Amino acid sequence: MSGLARARRDRILGLSFVLCVALIWVAGSFIVKDIENQLPAAVVTYVANALLVVLLPAAKFREWMKARRRRCDEKHTFVEEERDALVDERSSVEEWRDANAPPIKRMTESQVIVTAVMIAPLWWLAQFTFNQSLHHTSVTSNTIISSSSTLFTYLLSLWFLREPFVAHKLGGVFVCVLGRMLA
Repeated sequence: MSGLARARRDRILGLSFVLCVALIWVAGSFIVKDIENQLPAAVVTYVANALLVVLLPAAKFREWMKARRRRCDEKHTFVEEERDALVDERSSVEEWRDANAPPIKRMTESQVIVTAVMIAPLWWLAQFTFNQSLHHTSVTSNTIISSSSTLFTYLLSLWFLREPFVAHKLGGVFVCVLGRMLA
């Protein structure tokens, strides 16, 4: 597959995922609004965030499967040697990209837990306020207001984090807000 075809395929795939996220987000908002007619927002938020715990065993299972696959691959080194011979024939662009890729730093499990403990209350509060706003407004109003978070994020980063004001960042924020208004 040529580079141009790959770039086009990646763009279409990326836009498809963005569309899926938008559809899931809006559908989820309608579902939450409907559920909140029967349950308080705090209960809905608690249940939704508690379900995120399902991801931890899934991630551990994936790591276990990767380690198992790696052990299996080590038994078949002759296949790897043949594959390495084919890999040497790939284009110089791909070789350069692979050689210059930044190393991936993995967090330890204790770092993940500490980070989760710090973020969890803020995440719960954000989800709770979002769900409360669904209870008091329409899904359309909620989506438009929450989508303008780029403006709030930029202003708060200027104020709290003392980030320097950069005109092109502000321009990017306005493009995001304008895009939301026109959508």
